Amino acid sequence: MEFDSALRAKIEPSDTIKKRDVPEHCLITFFGDVIKRMLSEGRLKKVGDFKTCTVVLPIYETEFDGKTYWNCAGLLRSNWCVKKGYSGGALDCSIFSS
Repeated sequence: MEFDSALRAKIEPSDTIKKRDVPEHCLITFFGDVIKRMLSEGRLKKVGDFKTCTVVLPIYETEFDGKTYWNCAGLLRSNWCVKKGYSGGALDCSIFSS
């Protein structure tokens, strides 16, 4: 394998994935009752879905203190995954696929 000094990759994700205007912050919650309450109060707007092979989780947008946030239910995973930082890592895909 040789070093490639080209600034542009041969396979460039931006060639096929449309850039989206997304908030700087995303809240991942494990409290479904909080999401239900915020929905019933009209404080959440659905903006997409986080799709996996086993579940589809809606992604919502809300505002707090003048800032826009995305909100998504978290996938329950083992402590090992959480310690390794995987609890939010998989959500990165939703920014592009929703």
